[in-house]
Amino acid sequence: MLRSLVISKSINIVNSLLEDFIHCVYYFVEVFGGGTGYKFRWGVRGPYSDVLHRDLVRGILRKVKTDVWVRVERLMKRLGCDNSSPQTCLYLLSIAARLHMIASTVYPPVDDPVEYIVARFPGIKREDVERVWRVLVEEELV
Repeated sequence: MLRSLVISKSINIVNSLLEDFIHCVYYFVEVFGGGTGYKFRWGVRGPYSDVLHRDLVRGILRKVKTDVWVRVERLMKRLGCDNSSPQTCLYLLSIAARLHMIASTVYPPVDDPVEYIVARFPGIKREDVERVWRVLVEEELV
């Protein structure tokens, strides 16, 4: 009994993390002009798209142009995803997506997106947010 509970909870955790990761990736797909048509809003754990969630439940994802994937992969490498654990990659990617969303879509505009993130998400380290912000600035995303 306990074993099946552990397995089912583990699967739910993995699925939840995977979905968060996919939402962050597809958020940047749209930022880079991916043309999937997914619309994102501020979710509890970062950008969230109801339609993307529905597509994930159905087991389908919309196609993305190769050049857009290249740009997303470049950003992920700049964030350090190629040398980090999946959890760390998700952490950094979610910071990047939140920062971008705050800097580009929040009205009225936020004066200091870094401070905004640090103040609202106590589990996120200031130095990580500052480093991710620098990457977004260097990539001309904010």
